[in-house]
Amino acid sequence: METYEFMRVLGERSNRVDRLYYKWAKAHGISYNVLAVLYVAYKDPESTQKVVSEEWSLPKQTVNTVCKDLCARGLLILEKSERDGREMRLTLTEAGKELARPVVDELIGVESEILGSMGCEAVKTLLTLFNQYCDEAEKRLSDSVKRGRQE
Repeated sequence: METYEFMRVLGERSNRVDRLYYKWAKAHGISYNVLAVLYVAYKDPESTQKVVSEEWSLPKQTVNTVCKDLCARGLLILEKSERDGREMRLTLTEAGKELARPVVDELIGVESEILGSMGCEAVKTLLTLFNQYCDEAEKRLSDSVKRGRQE
């Protein structure tokens, strides 16, 4: 497979998964961006807006806008992180937990079924290979950017 074709297929597969999560969120009456915040805040009480942005590949401003909306609706509280005072920790209110619990628990159940059907070794292999690709891409693309700045 030539490089362009590989990159096209890799990107398409990644986008395919994202589209499935968009559909999942819509079917549950929320947006993809709200799902991202609820998922992370529900599973990790020490999570921050930065974590949501990085894990779900969302712009920081988008995450901030969603968080402010959830705060206005009484579903989320933003508090300064004890780890890093510049970051805002996401804390779901009881109403936020009631909204998140069925959606996130069901989604995690489906994700667990998918991983279980693949088998432990296949999942480990998938992650190992994808991490190798990402590490190599990060190194080479970062080096390329540095060289470009020097020229």
